[in-house]
Amino acid sequence: MLRNIRSPFNHLCPPPSSYLIVSDSLSCLLSLSSYFFNSRPSPISIRIKQLLYELTLSDIIVEFLWVPGHSGIKGNEIADSIAKSTSSFCCPSPTLIPWTDFCPLLKHHIYNLWRNQWNNLAPNYASWYKNISPSIPSLPWFHNLNLNRKIITSFSRLRFGHTLLPSHSYKLSLNDSPLCIFHTHDPMICDISHILSHCPSLVPQRNTLFTLIHSFNVKLDTQSILSSPNVPITTSLISFIQNAVY
Repeated sequence: MLRNIRSPFNHLCPPPSSYLIVSDSLSCLLSLSSYFFNSRPSPISIRIKQLLYELTLSDIIVEFLWVPGHSGIKGNEIADSIAKSTSSFCCPSPTLIPWTDFCPLLKHHIYNLWRNQWNNLAPNYASWYKNISPSIPSLPWFHNLNLNRKIITSFSRLRFGHTLLPSHSYKLSLNDSPLCIFHTHDPMICDISHILSHCPSLVPQRNTLFTLIHSFNVKLDTQSILSSPNVPITTSLISFIQNAVY
């Protein structure tokens, strides 16, 4: 939206020297105000900056104002509807569109393909991980967590069920038996659920771990623990599993 700051624009007046551009696109305004050498501006932003500089040399002042959603400004709803109605028109753009503008569309499309494939998997396929992650998240579980790569890798393997515990080692022919070695009198398959819930030889260590987990209001079941994006729980659980294995 373009508005003259000083006076109305009409054919009886000379061209105004000051303009106010009102926009509801905060990202665009931030892009124009950012320092280009510390960011990755689009070619369109660079072109706009160039035009603003040329206008400044001609003593023409252009100012910007952000208005959320054009709230309270008459006529903008009509302008928005007209703009949307032309979205299907096949008209050549006067400006070349940078390839970076297509990245959000591609990411959204890939995410939808991934989510549909995940939701349509057979019920018995990846059942372990489905219990931990029923839907495909838009961000990885370790997003914004202060964890190093080693811990992220170790905890991801726990979530996948790929561990050095006898149950998985036996599947890879790295172990002679899938049974727990801590209580041979009562043979039980030694997997993550067994270590976290049933192994009688790890009761003191498990109680300490569960006290910590309970303090963060996380349910004391395997799926809830492995789904919790919590740094203390993640590091403590890895330490507990390593001590149980070694």
